[in-house]
Amino acid sequence: MTAETKRREEIEKRAGSPSKEQSALEDELEQLRTQLLTAQRDLEAQEERSRVEQKKIEARTQELRAAHADVGQQVQRLNQALTDRV
Repeated sequence: MTAETKRREEIEKRAGSPSKEQSALEDELEQLRTQLLTAQRDLEAQEERSRVEQKKIEARTQELRAAHADVGQQVQRLNQALTDRV
């Protein structure tokens, strides 16, 4: 084989490679897109669960504050009752 023939074959090989390479890259891109969509859906689901949990925590906090206020009033009444007895 002459050097020119070898060079042409090498160029032809390289010319064919991009389509294989491009196909592999497109496959990888599709996999990454799928992973991204899955991750986005997972994130949205987690955010929704977090919002629900936050609302539960806020409601429980309000309940505890109300209970705390009630206990404080009971303590004041009991202290007043003790003071009145003395």
